[in-house]
Amino acid sequence: MKKKRIIYPVIAAMFASLLVMTVWFAIPSDEPRAITFTNVDFYVHSSVEELTAFSDTVVIGSVKGVVGHEINNGANTDEEYGASENQIQGLAMVYYEIDVTKTLKGKTEETIIVAGLDTGQSICDQVTPLLAGEEVLLFLKERTEGEAPGLKQYEHCYWIVSLDNGVFDVLDDTVQPRYAQAFVEPNADGTFTAPTYNLTEVCEKIQSVN
Repeated sequence: MKKKRIIYPVIAAMFASLLVMTVWFAIPSDEPRAITFTNVDFYVHSSVEELTAFSDTVVIGSVKGVVGHEINNGANTDEEYGASENQIQGLAMVYYEIDVTKTLKGKTEETIIVAGLDTGQSICDQVTPLLAGEEVLLFLKERTEGEAPGLKQYEHCYWIVSLDNGVFDVLDDTVQPRYAQAFVEPNADGTFTAPTYNLTEVCEKIQSVN
């Protein structure tokens, strides 16, 4: 009898655990359950002029914060994003709200929605998140109606061109590219040091492409 009192609770506990796991995986959830490692092939642009020519819109703006998350369940052409072979299909996306302080190419509203890969659900060496309060120079492709049908949350938004390659941090009167390896040679230890450019000169280069 003593053994039965030990065995039955163990069996009951195992059954309860199995039931909880079954319910957990059966219930849909928008919350991430695992961190995945993602590597995306994308077009690398090695100059401001190249980035500008590829972009529909170039803006300087302040990041207000994250306004949404979504899984991309549809195909995208490489021209839309800068990634090759529809590689953003099935990936987690994040939407940022950006207050535009200066438009250098194209036309935008004063506040825009910008989509990027969601680093909260996957780790990607080519992407760093945009954080509230950051001032950034963004090279963007406009998503128009009918493009990227797998995304439903925002019919009109912008893609960041070529992941971090299309993001420069604005630091007073200078800017630094987040994807430094597109613009400089590696250091002796294989790392890359982000170059610092004069903001006015970069703006003039961008506007000269228009």
